[in-house]
Amino acid sequence: HETYIDPFLFAIFLPFELQFVTTADVFTTPLTRLMLKGIGTFPMRRHRQDLKSIRTMIRMLKQGRVVGIFPEGGRCVDGTPLPILKETLKLIQHSKVPILPVHIDGAYEIWPRWAPNRRRGNVSTSFKPVIPVDDQTDLSELESNIKDAIFVSPKTFRPVKTSNLTKGLDNFLWACCECHTHNSMVVISTTQIECKHCGLQWHMANDYTLTQVDSNRTHTLPTWMEQIDSRALEYSPEFTMDSILTNEERPHLYSSLDRYVTEDGTEINSDISLLLTDQYIHLLHQGQKAESWILKSVTIFTLDYNNAVSIGVGGLRHKFYLPKTEITLKWQVYFEALQVKLA
Repeated sequence: HETYIDPFLFAIFLPFELQFVTTADVFTTPLTRLMLKGIGTFPMRRHRQDLKSIRTMIRMLKQGRVVGIFPEGGRCVDGTPLPILKETLKLIQHSKVPILPVHIDGAYEIWPRWAPNRRRGNVSTSFKPVIPVDDQTDLSELESNIKDAIFVSPKTFRPVKTSNLTKGLDNFLWACCECHTHNSMVVISTTQIECKHCGLQWHMANDYTLTQVDSNRTHTLPTWMEQIDSRALEYSPEFTMDSILTNEERPHLYSSLDRYVTEDGTEINSDISLLLTDQYIHLLHQGQKAESWILKSVTIFTLDYNNAVSIGVGGLRHKFYLPKTEITLKWQVYFEALQVKLA
């Protein structure tokens, strides 16, 4: 799943009506609700088990209707696909219907997740052989068959045309790949970025290749992200929280917050901050712990609109609005790295 417009890129080629499952977050205004429901889309909540939407999907399939679902559960970040969700595989297996895999190539390039502006480029859609019900009995084999059909590795980026290639890139590259300083990358022109800490400059080509200025060193977006993501937990925090944390906790990330809300109506709008350690996520209010969640209890961590992140704990969504100077992707990278370490 590469862009918002993925559903339209292949639904227009099908001779039958297609209902899509999408995140409930896009059903936020009366206009979007009207438009999405008008094309047969129905919402699914990600931060708790949404039995109502699951029943809706199963009912549609039993009625002989066709349902479109992106098995990764969200848009990719750097052009490489996200993992296929185990819950999605189990739901597909339970549905007992044939699967028509669809591969889209070039969609990320025309509208990367980090870019506010769309670009012009070529996109291709290909329909793969149907996976029959008889080939869905083994979960691992089903996952492998779906991956082989809809993913291509390694990703080859197609060239695009745009007047501002790097717009939004500073809200995506959360650290310099050379000095590893957080929040240090800034856009200095329509095709160049610079680390304001070490001073290295990089030129971006129209296929998103980054080349260091006055050097032949290059990075693709995935290799840049892999380099900084793999070393995330090695970085020393630039703050101390000795008065708040236990001796066993190691802090990793800290930021002030603009707002904190939950689905049950709790809301705090001032003097709040967020702290991520190797064991907990802490919400601080007036410098003291207001809420704490054990990392192992967090079932999902998502990047949201308006520079926010959310966690799901015990079926309840907690949403944190970060300041515009903070990069939300960094928080997701650290959370996932800590989850792997705790596993």
